[in-house]
Amino acid sequence: MATGSIDRDSVQRELAERGYATVTVSGGCMEPALHDGEWVIVQRAREPQRGDVALLDCGGTLEIHRLGLHLGPWWLHKGDASPHWGIARRREILGVVGPRKQEA
Repeated sequence: MATGSIDRDSVQRELAERGYATVTVSGGCMEPALHDGEWVIVQRAREPQRGDVALLDCGGTLEIHRLGLHLGPWWLHKGDASPHWGIARRREILGVVGPRKQEA
């Protein structure tokens, strides 16, 4: 799932300057956890853990995926609605999606 409306450089700048950035979810690969068009807050300070939803820089494309197994410098990741796993280095994990606002 790519993020929409904000370019990679802007997100990286916000994360470096403020420690967090807001991004828009684009696509359905994280359904039902996250929905197309939903805004999320990505936090840079928290160290990623297995099961976290994270923002990754996948070759210049920003993607929001769930983190799986961690092996040395490598993390497995995938969208909740996708059967396919990807692999990323720790430096490609830009931040962890923070807690979502609970609906009333």
